[in-house]
Amino acid sequence: MATENYELTCVASRLLPARKIVVSIFYFLFIAVPGCRKPHDFTVIASVNGEAIRRSELDRLFKAQRQSFGGSQMERQDQADSSRLNLLNYLIDQTILQQRAARMNLTAKDEDVDTRLLAIREQYSQAEFTQLLLESHQTIDDLRRDVRRYLTLDRLLNKEINSKIRVTDADVEQYFNAHQAQYNLAENRYRIAQIVVMDLRGKSTFVPQAGDPRSDAEARMRIEILRNRLTAGEDFGTVAIRYSEDQSAQNGGDVGFFSESQLRSDPQIYDTVTKLKVGQFSNILHVSPTTLTQPVCYKILKLIARDVAGRRSLDPLVQQEIHDEILNERSQLLQIAYFQTLRDGSNIQNHLAEEIFAQGTSNSVSPGKN
Repeated sequence: MATENYELTCVASRLLPARKIVVSIFYFLFIAVPGCRKPHDFTVIASVNGEAIRRSELDRLFKAQRQSFGGSQMERQDQADSSRLNLLNYLIDQTILQQRAARMNLTAKDEDVDTRLLAIREQYSQAEFTQLLLESHQTIDDLRRDVRRYLTLDRLLNKEINSKIRVTDADVEQYFNAHQAQYNLAENRYRIAQIVVMDLRGKSTFVPQAGDPRSDAEARMRIEILRNRLTAGEDFGTVAIRYSEDQSAQNGGDVGFFSESQLRSDPQIYDTVTKLKVGQFSNILHVSPTTLTQPVCYKILKLIARDVAGRRSLDPLVQQEIHDEILNERSQLLQIAYFQTLRDGSNIQNHLAEEIFAQGTSNSVSPGKN
């Protein structure tokens, strides 16, 4: 699609002044045509395959974000619009996935939700759990709904992707033979995954998408939302694939192994990682740039594995680690393709995007002017 649009613009630019072309196209697509459409219900902010997403739900999430920062730290309208678009895209994605799961009869059952909720509550005292809800601006019903969504997503991915991946003994042995150095360790090492959200006012090799956070306050809001989702039970790798803002996102946040001496070069990271149990994820870390070209960012770390120094053979534990590694790599790739396929096959109407675009261009684009 991008190539077709580029070629069309190149051809047209030889016939008419470029600015007139752009103005005419934008006017026809986004100003003239919407005026001929039947107005949508104002209480509906988007729809996915005919299912409405209510403006009130988006407003509730947005207000919860702002309240976590005192309600006044995000004054500019473009920043507010950016955050609302990000939240709405999250709601759209959730709706697409939940619809697919419902069609396959994979929606999480009440007893499964109750079991997961009990497991979460057992990690905290009653006072701590109540405080957690307050800090995340959630009620117990909100948490229950989110847990159901995440359990449903796990069931969907297991059914559609993980159950169809085959890892053979030959695959495991081939991997082991090709990575012998990994299993002859001079010191302890740690395999880490991360979720990163950046203050994109800084410089970075990461290329942001439209609507990504541009300030420290917005970045902090985003990372808090993602950690709340992890706490509610959503898979770390899935969250990383869809929302982490560094190159490791395509690998589910997996940044590989680090020796103990490597970790010691950053006391904050070393202290955090060495205190985690395998499978646990950390609190939010604020990471300051070490060079002028790096942005400020927030991170959540997960300890995937811890290996003790020494030479390791292809014992059952190593076999399982390699099996899981191969399975994870294949699953991450298929998840990316699967999410995109579901979006491409959905009928999405994003009324908020239409409103923001119409408002932003109504005073700056006038048809017929050079």
